[in-house]
Amino acid sequence: MRVNTWIALVIVLLAQTGVLGWMVVERVQHLKTGREIVLNTIPVDPRSLFRGDYVILNYDISRVPRGAGETVRNGDVRYVTLEEKQPGSWSVVAVGSVVPETSGPGQIVLRGTVVNTWTGDAGATMDLHYGIESYFVPEGEGGVLETKVRGNALKVIVAVNDSGKAAIKGLILDGLVRYDEPLL
Repeated sequence: MRVNTWIALVIVLLAQTGVLGWMVVERVQHLKTGREIVLNTIPVDPRSLFRGDYVILNYDISRVPRGAGETVRNGDVRYVTLEEKQPGSWSVVAVGSVVPETSGPGQIVLRGTVVNTWTGDAGATMDLHYGIESYFVPEGEGGVLETKVRGNALKVIVAVNDSGKAAIKGLILDGLVRYDEPLL
């Protein structure tokens, strides 16, 4: 009976190690091979005593239009096609509930999750999260970065894989790469 318990324990430990290893490999692969884009941020005022120093990031591509009469619920997935209108300036050109079969040159598709819907004077819109809305920084630097976001001096380098999943690769402050996400 003891041998079976040890074998089961070893199998469980190997499985857990394998899952953690796969998560690291997937993240490294995403950052190494994902197409790199730079996104502009817009101000948000974060406050948390428990998460340490971090910056909440919001983007001008986070609020997108929804179709007339389209039923949208929180948690729904949307695919947002972005186009680089000017170097370093990406704009939303299409939003859909399925991955577009093709995208044009200078375009990229991001996968987002609906977190809010609005209907107002500007029409029906929805807020999306792309999984790149927070970034942990060294202690004591969160407030400085928040100030940079408010002054539009912070941009985010994002790696986007073929399925539209985004990951923060680094931050650009005042035109210089200041934070670069290590691969390991």
